[in-house]
Formats: sequence, C-alpha cells, structure tokens
Amino acid sequence: MANLSSRRQLTRKRTGQHGEDCACAFLHRLGYSITHRNVQIGHDEIDIIAWDPQERIVVFVEVKTRSTVSPYYGPECNLTYKKRKAMRRAAVRWMLKHRNDNDFRIDAILVIGDQVIDHILDISSWS
Repeated sequence: MANLSSRRQLTRKRTGQHGEDCACAFLHRLGYSITHRNVQIGHDEIDIIAWDPQERIVVFVEVKTRSTVSPYYGPECNLTYKKRKAMRRAAVRWMLKHRNDNDFRIDAILVIGDQVIDHILDISSWS
C-alpha cells in the first residue's frame, strides 16, 4: 500500500512540475521574466515569481494542473479561499524580505495536460 501512495505522490509531483514548466513557457511568450520558482516562505510556497513588463509589477503565480480533462473537477477547484489567503501571506512576506514596497499581483495559471487553459489575473480580489 505504501508503494501505491509513493507512486501517486511522484505522479502528482511530476504533473505539477510539468504544469509549472508549461506556465513558465506561457509567461515567457507574454514577455514576462521568470525570477524565481518554487519559493518556500515559512509553510507557504510560491510556484512562480515573475515580472510583468507591461504593468511593471511583480507577479506571484499559483499554478493548478490536471493531467486530463474532467467535467466535474477542473484545476480552478483548488483555488480555495484558504489557498488564496496563503498566497497573499507568502507574497507579502516575500516583498518585505526583499524590501520591496511596490505593488504586486497574484495570478493563477490553469493547465490541463500540455495546455494553459486560463490565466486569471489578480486572484487576491476574489471574494
């Protein structure tokens, strides 16, 4: 049983890594610069930290990935209030640590398989 659990965790990790790779390629095509990946801040993690040259703002990106399409459970289902709150907490801590008092934005990129299906700007404003 432990073997099955370990394999599932490895599969999830690979799927997540693949989704982050797709998200980074997508952001590069939009002209963003990727400055950091998988940043651990306390108990929180930021998937991607990027620079949006058009808005001239630091962007913290949460990537949600599914390996296959499901009509019942898309990647956006995991953008819970708790997750958004943790992202904001991590972003604020990162900005303070780097003595950056400029504005920032928190985005989400949704990936299914090899495709970015949505780039949601400013998820911190969701209620």
